[in-house]
Amino acid sequence: MATKLTHERGKVYGPPKINHSRTARLITAYLHNKGLGSSFKITAEDVCVFNILQKVARIQQGANHLDNLTDIAGYTDNIKEIWNDA
Repeated sequence: MATKLTHERGKVYGPPKINHSRTARLITAYLHNKGLGSSFKITAEDVCVFNILQKVARIQQGANHLDNLTDIAGYTDNIKEIWNDA
């Protein structure tokens, strides 16, 4: 169930599952090319969680901007959509 935010972003970046899966493949390839092993396989859900963690790190730095919480909510909505597409 997409929110207004995820719907608007989806118009630009595509459906969350496709966009985050693409990012997951890029991160997996990056880790492999850095010599960190080929056993890592990052998923679309992992990408959302990493993005949430980045927002949490910004909040811990004192960046108390409302957009951090908005983005966290958007990434959790993306996870729900990914789960529903599974």
